[in-house]
Amino acid sequence: MLANLISNALQHGDPTTAVSIEAHGESKEIVLTVLNNGVPIPQSDLQTIFDPFSRAAKQERYTRHLGLGLFVAREIVEAHAGEISVTSTAEDGTRFVVRLPRHTTAE
Repeated sequence: MLANLISNALQHGDPTTAVSIEAHGESKEIVLTVLNNGVPIPQSDLQTIFDPFSRAAKQERYTRHLGLGLFVAREIVEAHAGEISVTSTAEDGTRFVVRLPRHTTAE
């Protein structure tokens, strides 16, 4: 999941700026953040960005990527009872936030 988020940030971010990765613990969860600068993701795309093939369908026909990285990241996060979100603006960059519970109950 983290590798997919970092790879995505490197691929779509401004190559002249660093990708920021942060992790911190809160009382009930671990929070991971991946931030990059560059052209923001259009607001209209944010609703479907975690859907399979959503990004690939908007890129050139001969892209090397299938558009599954963010879908896989979301599936991994949800399999661990977590949440993933994204915000993207020209001022603040593109920020993916993953929240994973410290403890889950067995089903």
